Amino acid sequence: MEKLEDTLNLTNAKLEDEFVRMNKTEKRLATHDAQVLNLEQVKCNNEEFQATIARIDKHMHEEDIIMNKLSNHNKQLDIYVDKYQPARTQKMITDSLLSCLEGNPRRAHERYVESKMSHLYKIILYDDGETLKIYELIEKVTKEAREAIDREERIKREQATLV
Repeated sequence: MEKLEDTLNLTNAKLEDEFVRMNKTEKRLATHDAQVLNLEQVKCNNEEFQATIARIDKHMHEEDIIMNKLSNHNKQLDIYVDKYQPARTQKMITDSLLSCLEGNPRRAHERYVESKMSHLYKIILYDDGETLKIYELIEKVTKEAREAIDREERIKREQATLV
């Protein structure tokens, strides 16, 4: 009987140890469940993330194109104001003065206009517009570089998703 009691006590002790281990395991499991739930709430779908990045990249590229067009437009305006506007203004002044002046003052003004207008027309004539060609070249090189970077990033993203 004593042997049976010892076996029963030993079994009860083992059972208590198992209950303690089971309680600890249940607490750890509850902690893990809470962490998994938190991760699910915070987790971002990778496809949505990639789509958002692609949309932002496309938008930024469109903004760059718009910015380059505006920059080219500003350069064209600068060229116009710098080279064409002085000739136009001088022509308006000349037309006004020639309609008012007579005799020697008119001939003196005509000689002045000849030298002044020839100088202004030479500025326009020798304008090769290189500033605009440079900006178009910069835009082309920038576009090619952006496409190369986009390809590399896409490859890296694909490799990251495979891992």
